[in-house]
Amino acid sequence: MQPKRPAPVSPARVLFWLLPSLLSLAATLWVIFLASRWVQGGECRAFLENHTSSVLHARMELDPIGFTWLGLTSRRASATGEEGGMLRGLQAEGLRANIRPSSLLKGYWEVERISLEKLHLHFGKTGKVVAPPAPGPTPSRMPAWIPSRTVIGVVHGEKTDILIELSAGRTFFLDGATLECRPGEGESVIDLSGGTLTSPFYPDLVLTMDKARWILSKDKAELLGADLSSPKGGKIRLAGVFRNGEHPSEISGNWTGLPAEVLLPKFANKVAGSFCGEASSSWSDGHREARGVIRSDNLVLSGIPSFGKLAELSGLPGFRNLQVGRFESRFFMSDGTTRWEDILLESPGLLKCTGSAETTADGRLSGTFRFGITTQIVSMIPFSRELLGLEESEGYIWTRQPVTVGGTLSHPEENLTPRITMLMAAGATGVVRNGIREALDLLGVHPGNRAEGQGTSTPPNPDPAAEAEKAAGRILDSAAGLLR
Repeated sequence: MQPKRPAPVSPARVLFWLLPSLLSLAATLWVIFLASRWVQGGECRAFLENHTSSVLHARMELDPIGFTWLGLTSRRASATGEEGGMLRGLQAEGLRANIRPSSLLKGYWEVERISLEKLHLHFGKTGKVVAPPAPGPTPSRMPAWIPSRTVIGVVHGEKTDILIELSAGRTFFLDGATLECRPGEGESVIDLSGGTLTSPFYPDLVLTMDKARWILSKDKAELLGADLSSPKGGKIRLAGVFRNGEHPSEISGNWTGLPAEVLLPKFANKVAGSFCGEASSSWSDGHREARGVIRSDNLVLSGIPSFGKLAELSGLPGFRNLQVGRFESRFFMSDGTTRWEDILLESPGLLKCTGSAETTADGRLSGTFRFGITTQIVSMIPFSRELLGLEESEGYIWTRQPVTVGGTLSHPEENLTPRITMLMAAGATGVVRNGIREALDLLGVHPGNRAEGQGTSTPPNPDPAAEAEKAAGRILDSAAGLLR
């Protein structure tokens, strides 16, 4: 018995089953066609410009928009900051936005990711925007099914350059960073990584951006934290708030292991080693203040004239390349003038220096210092107590008269080197003086005695250096008389 064949399915029934799917596909294609037409028209661009302007607080302009499968593209975009905003300008190239289609069923546009091939941002105090505001969309001409709300997930800038303009003409430029921005209501979170930070105001300072996080709103940019490093060594950590109003901007930070050639490039041939410390700064309407502390425990000072003279006097080469085991100073800066207070420099077993100084933006230098030398070294230098006026305290023998420093940072002047030179001259004549004194004793001549009937007077508190210099002169005169 043969099996019963199923009844054939009529074409009408097949069409009836496929019709809903075909209608859905047709509707989807029609919607995509309408969306493509609308996206490539001026209304979509105006809508996106208006929405982006409200998020960035800047006037946005987009090149014509292209439509791809589940995405939008545009060759170029630019923005000009609004009055009172932190963003002064924006230029971007190679835009691509990935859209989640299911978000349309929820009544809004969900842009999962906006990718930018190149992005340039300019931050600083903005003035009035002369150009008129960007035109907004015309609600009556927009399709009813087009949502008016947009949610952006993340904005990615593959190659990002940022120009930061501060007060008094100071600018910083970050080149070649990667940006991730998550826009929100009223503020955006920005993460940066990589890139090189430079500044025309500090031409020798080149830092690498490890990572940084910002919160950007209309009137301020808050730096939650930034980690930077120098290619030559050292780490820097920064945090602060940059405001665009009456309230001052502030930044603070600390650094460790920063080489002297990075922090003090003008003295690279005289100072070697590394520094650590912390500082804070604030500025508003051209007025700038800063304060902090700088320290080091591994400095080497070379080519210092006064230390070179000490090396000649004592015969100790350690003074020529002075190993500094402890250095620290507080500093206060206000409008181009920096005060250095509580300066302490110590080379164990050799010398200790304390004092204060002041430097200006044009390079002028002034300061007062006290130098202390260990007892062992003083005993090796003839007539050092008489010429330098030394007094003992804290384990060192100190100069009674302060050492003054002046001139400029590039050509400093100090009065210690002449005093050491005089000391060297006095030491050289010491042997002559002793020999002449013995000769005068043999002749029965005593320079300290006066003829009978002459009065005596003792000058009050003679200066040891001046007396030693006069004594050396008298010895030479006496020697010349004997030779004659």
